Amino acid sequence: MVLAYMFESSEVIRFSQSPTGGGKTNPAWDFQLLIPNLREGIEYSYRARIIYKPFISAEDITLEYFSWKRGLH
Repeated sequence: MVLAYMFESSEVIRFSQSPTGGGKTNPAWDFQLLIPNLREGIEYSYRARIIYKPFISAEDITLEYFSWKRGLH
């Protein structure tokens, strides 16, 4: 199986882990969207996709990403 996180944003995406975020024995895996020069009054957003499916190849995931990107605009 493969779990792939895909982000459209050109900003920096940082992955992080909190050892107790989901409870005593359940760590939380999170991501943070970093926006340089953040300005008040501006609405910021991002688009993302998560895929969970049988693993075929790295090339298959790349094709999934570009297929998703083509459909966004």
